Amino acid sequence: MEAASDISDDATTAQPTDDWTLFEGRSVDVYENGELIDRGRIDAVTNDGRFLWLAQEGIRLRRLVEKLPGTELMIIPAHRLP
Repeated sequence: MEAASDISDDATTAQPTDDWTLFEGRSVDVYENGELIDRGRIDAVTNDGRFLWLAQEGIRLRRLVEKLPGTELMIIPAHRLP
């Protein structure tokens, strides 16, 4: 996994991250066991990085995501957002 300083907004592909506390406000894809399950912007993260609130569009405005084995975030580069 890459450190926060290694991830730039100019990246051409989504990049994984282990430390969820560093990316509040960033747009991410959420994967469980390699399968894309959600997409949104990180609205808030607990101090220990174990939980985050994912802000979404549509009917579900926000949901809680727990950092469990097999759960992975991929930072979405700004130019890939719709």
